[in-house]
Amino acid sequence: MDGRNRAVSKLLAYLPRQSSIENHEIPLRILFWYQDPLSLKEDVSRILKDVVERPFLCLKRELFERAEWRDIVICLALSPTMLINTRALLHKWLLLTGLASVFEVLAGLVSAIMDTISRPSLWGIPMELASMLPFSDTYFPFQCQFLRILAGPLSFKSLLMLAHTVSKASAVPRQQQRDTNCKPTPIKVQALDDKTEWALAINFPDWFYFASAMLFSEGNSFENIHHRCTSKVADCRQACDIEDLSIAAATYISWILNPGSGTIQVSVSKSLIRVSEICISNSCGSEAHRTETITGKRKKPDRLVSGKIKSSSIVEDLLREFENKITNSVSYELDSRKTHPSFSCGLQNNFLVRRVVVGILFGSPYSVTDEEYELVLHYAATGKILAFNKSRSTGFKQGKGFSGISALLPNEITKEEAIEGTLLVFNLTDTLESMCVSSFEAGEDAEKFINHFKLRSSKYLVKCIDRLIQLHCTEDGDPILSDINIRLLQWTIKGLEDPLFNKVLDNITAKLDCKFSPV
Repeated sequence: MDGRNRAVSKLLAYLPRQSSIENHEIPLRILFWYQDPLSLKEDVSRILKDVVERPFLCLKRELFERAEWRDIVICLALSPTMLINTRALLHKWLLLTGLASVFEVLAGLVSAIMDTISRPSLWGIPMELASMLPFSDTYFPFQCQFLRILAGPLSFKSLLMLAHTVSKASAVPRQQQRDTNCKPTPIKVQALDDKTEWALAINFPDWFYFASAMLFSEGNSFENIHHRCTSKVADCRQACDIEDLSIAAATYISWILNPGSGTIQVSVSKSLIRVSEICISNSCGSEAHRTETITGKRKKPDRLVSGKIKSSSIVEDLLREFENKITNSVSYELDSRKTHPSFSCGLQNNFLVRRVVVGILFGSPYSVTDEEYELVLHYAATGKILAFNKSRSTGFKQGKGFSGISALLPNEITKEEAIEGTLLVFNLTDTLESMCVSSFEAGEDAEKFINHFKLRSSKYLVKCIDRLIQLHCTEDGDPILSDINIRLLQWTIKGLEDPLFNKVLDNITAKLDCKFSPV
């Protein structure tokens, strides 16, 4: 068998990068997948290896434009059985490692398959062959009804339906006899195979970020938030609407973070609702909240700035409340069960847990300052909460989208933090663009909403990239900075001219160009 596998692998190396799908011929790649399942694993491994080694690749674009990867996507679309096997393989790797790169590849491939099914001609599949492609249920055969919600548009009603579905799913104990013997993993999922609702839901990460945004949205859609911010209208939705939406969002998020039944999920959900209440009470102009700390103790009002009460930072309080409540609730449950402590560490260090707070930037009508943007982005990227009162002057001039103070200086960022921070801003922009497709009726409003995020997050992005340039070593090679340069050129504001924003991006682009220019 080993000799046969080596022979197949050598033969695969001589295949063209793109298979022929004319005349209804079965592509050779699919034939080899059926003859030797190891070849499918190797194809998926090569994609994952590239994503790990070059984290700043735009996976969505690479899957479409790179000939070999595009061929793999088309072959998976032509063979639902192979897609099921691929999802099972990546799902197993995700449970074993908890790596964000595996999560990205899994979600990216599923997104590409859904796009191929809906627009086969765009991917180069002939019309006659495209008409023979099966429905999406064939590719995800275990939760067809659940799939229809996940694959549909992002909406309040659908989020409520998801919350109702996952509440019923988590109420039924699953594989308890296997859970007791399962070794805890960084992703905190115990013996949940690829046929469960959770395994399907993580293939559609937009819903996780949408729920995070709705948790802090005060019952408003993205479009309403956009209009409220631009018109500066400060009205509040009815409490019942806000409460229903917050509960639904918290239920879905807590289920994603801990799909097993038990008190941990309930505790996390309550903590999320508590954090959202802090945000909503502030955005509604609650004077009580402005003069009361999250511990319930009264404090003296801060000094007035331009006639308004200036608090230390509502966002910093939110982050600390989020960190303390989630950590404490999980630790208490683990202590009562005498579970291995690595399980608790896995939850705290899980990147999905930290990404919940991104909803403050996407969904909150509360006006987040530039400094607070840095607080949220740095916490989501690294898990570290910056102290708001350590603001220092930076090299940025005061202007639209930029302030003269900062919670973080470039030389305080490590290389790993700079990589995570840069990657976070790029990926969040892609996620927001995807979410806005179904959230805005007018394309111009969606563009402005995305531009707002780019403008406010640009200072943190530039700091992270600048730090990577400072720490760049010749031994690292140039692909990372080269990929950043490509992403940065594509990361521009459309339909809006902002001289200061463009100047800052031009400066950092020039620094990147110097690294590639001959001496």
